[in-house]
Amino acid sequence: MRIFIIGLYFISFNSMSAPFGTEMGMTKTEIGINSTHKEISAYRWGLKSLPKTSKLFESYVVTVTPKNGLCYLRAVGVDISTSRYGTDLKSSFDKINNSLKKKYIKGEDNDMLSHGSIWNEPRDYMMGLVKKERFLVTFYNKEKGSTMSENVKTVMLNASALSSEKGFITLDYAFDNNDACNAEINALEDDVF
Repeated sequence: MRIFIIGLYFISFNSMSAPFGTEMGMTKTEIGINSTHKEISAYRWGLKSLPKTSKLFESYVVTVTPKNGLCYLRAVGVDISTSRYGTDLKSSFDKINNSLKKKYIKGEDNDMLSHGSIWNEPRDYMMGLVKKERFLVTFYNKEKGSTMSENVKTVMLNASALSSEKGFITLDYAFDNNDACNAEINALEDDVF
């Protein structure tokens, strides 16, 4: 019986993977960044894949510094064709959000329209997103009552619109070492002057 319990613990522990198969502090080599990848800005790379991928996302942006390793990850979603009401975009957002809630338990959901926006009818949902007067976003962190794990400090799920009939979703993860990475990047930029 003892072996069975240990075996279950081992399986449970290993099945709890960090976002997209990554871990805080991973090096460029561990993530798969090589000389063919272009650095977007200081210590930030755009990638087409990570150790684990999803058909809901087409590209990824990671921040990996020499001293702190991986500290930030953004998954950029595929284009989603939808109606002016945003039905399919909201459905994809909810699907991802429900998965996140299984992991982080509680988040802060925001589906709000800016005060005074003229895009206030249901048929104007996507145009509100296009004009950045509507926001569909969920935040996860300890302050929001989330149960954070795997050295993830914050998670943000966000819906954006490219037009009144097309949108996409981004999913951002900041690891516990994100502040240290930002300090390292700022020190590099300060050294320029």
